[in-house]
Amino acid sequence: MQNKILESEVEKLLVENPVLLEEGLRFREKRARLKEAGIIDLIFEDSDGKSVFIEVKRGPAGRTDIGQVTGYFGVLKREQPEARIMFIAEEIKPAFKIALGLLGIKYKEFVQLDEELTVIKRLKQKEEALNAALKDLEWARTRIGEMIDKGYVKGYAGLKTGAVPVSALREYDHQLGWRLNDLQKRVKAMKT
Repeated sequence: MQNKILESEVEKLLVENPVLLEEGLRFREKRARLKEAGIIDLIFEDSDGKSVFIEVKRGPAGRTDIGQVTGYFGVLKREQPEARIMFIAEEIKPAFKIALGLLGIKYKEFVQLDEELTVIKRLKQKEEALNAALKDLEWARTRIGEMIDKGYVKGYAGLKTGAVPVSALREYDHQLGWRLNDLQKRVKAMKT
């Protein structure tokens, strides 16, 4: 990410890729007013249906920012004890990380988000390549099945490369089935 990134750009990135924050989050709303504490940037819902409030700060986090987040924390613990809060900033000093950790407030820095987004993009590219390979294998299996079903003369099927015994096509079909099954498992594993 660039040094001059805007809060709104980080917010948009998080709304579009909630997995950068935590697995299973769903975006709910932007700019929510918390009684007595001000306006928090984003609200998500976790897989258990509990609210997760996100505060984003551009630039290095200062004492004022940490004070604001702990103020949100206090209000949330009184109003919604099950809710959680996360703090996102370009940089968070080690002492502030300790303080946030003691309160149970998760935090991330922009650099971490950028690295995680790069991994997600790579995984999506691999998933797209695997899905394309799956389609190609499914097409090949369908064509082989059609050739076998048509019962080519004397047990041979005419291909561009010449006549091939149906038994060889069946073996190739079996191998394609195994590869297809393997690719399907890989795609499924990438999604979990």
